[in-house]
Amino acid sequence: MDCTASLKRHNLAYCYKGGYDYQFVSSPPSHLECSICLLTLKNPAVVSCCGNHFCEFCIERIKMDNKPCPLCNDSDYSFMLHKGVMREVNALTVYCPEQHTGCDWVGELGKVSCHLNLTSRDSGCHFVKIECANKCGSMIFRKDLQVHEKEECSKRCSSFSGSAEFYSALDAIKQLKREVKEIKDEKMRLKADLSNSNLQLQNLQSKIISMEGTVLHLSQKVQAGEQERAKLKNGMLQLEQDLQKVVQVERDQILCSLKVTKLVADQAVMEEKAKHVSLSVETRLTPLPPIHFVLHNYHYYKDNNFHWQSEPFYSTPQGYRFIVSIYPNGISKGKGNYLSLFISILGGQYDNDLKWPFRGVVVIQIYNYSMSQWVERKPVAFEGTDSIGYTGKPEGFNSTNPGLGFPQWLRLSELQQDYCHKGMVKFKVEKVTICT
Repeated sequence: MDCTASLKRHNLAYCYKGGYDYQFVSSPPSHLECSICLLTLKNPAVVSCCGNHFCEFCIERIKMDNKPCPLCNDSDYSFMLHKGVMREVNALTVYCPEQHTGCDWVGELGKVSCHLNLTSRDSGCHFVKIECANKCGSMIFRKDLQVHEKEECSKRCSSFSGSAEFYSALDAIKQLKREVKEIKDEKMRLKADLSNSNLQLQNLQSKIISMEGTVLHLSQKVQAGEQERAKLKNGMLQLEQDLQKVVQVERDQILCSLKVTKLVADQAVMEEKAKHVSLSVETRLTPLPPIHFVLHNYHYYKDNNFHWQSEPFYSTPQGYRFIVSIYPNGISKGKGNYLSLFISILGGQYDNDLKWPFRGVVVIQIYNYSMSQWVERKPVAFEGTDSIGYTGKPEGFNSTNPGLGFPQWLRLSELQQDYCHKGMVKFKVEKVTICT
């Protein structure tokens, strides 16, 4: 006999609402409470609208009534079981639902059904009440069931008297029912396999027909290929003749290419010569002493602490190359009170043919507007004994050595009184004397 009555009685305690109404050893976390039935979540379902969890039974009932989500009020949503939360709920520790009748079992919520074992008459919680098999109408604790049915029940069977044979017969009947069900399931499986086999056979037959058509198509292609092969053979003969013509054309092109290569090489040589000629012309165009330089906008350079440089010049034709640097507001010791002047050796065209280090004197003059004449100031002497690199050979063309000169070349008060006119200051490199 089944235990339907007992199952209904136990389910009534926690199934009339969606969640579990068990007594917990410790209060469950608030996020495991269903916002609809206010019980611990049973079969937790997460909704797509706001991500909250409800009992599957509760939210399904809301959905079937075409009501919106109880928390976010969204009417367009779906839900699905959340196995992670279900595992969390099943791990909660609870007391046996029959604690009030004397059971002292404590365990995980997920193991309650195994403990109660409502489908069995013999094993499970001793305090679950099960209906008497003799149909006397009594609900008896499982622990007392056999004694009641064998000895106490007023409707116990006289032929069996609650004997073991009676219960063995009941178990045999159950076993037979299970075996019959398994046979029926196996029959359905075999029937499905047979149906699949028939379908596969039909597919194979279709493939065979398709392959026969493919073979015929391939045969036609082979025949066409033979015809094409004959055409290709004739084409090869024609190609050999054309190839001889192409080889001759290629030979002529190679000869032309060699001529072009020679012309390009000749052009490169000419360009290199032109480059040297250009450098030579540039050297010839570079001025030689005496050379005049004019510093325009003197006050602009002075007020902004800018420095000014002259154009490059050579000492003599094919000689040393120099450049003059002027600091109108002075630098170092002369800053703010003197005009500073420096001369630097600049990399030139003929440096490889010159003697190094350079030894000589550069004579600089400045125009005195008050006297209307050129006045010679401190000359710049290159002694050729420095360790800083003033007089050494520059590293390459246009490379500049450190400048040599005077931070206090001319006092600014004197310059502004006699040597500056309308913002112009005139300088002259009078000569460059080379010491041997």
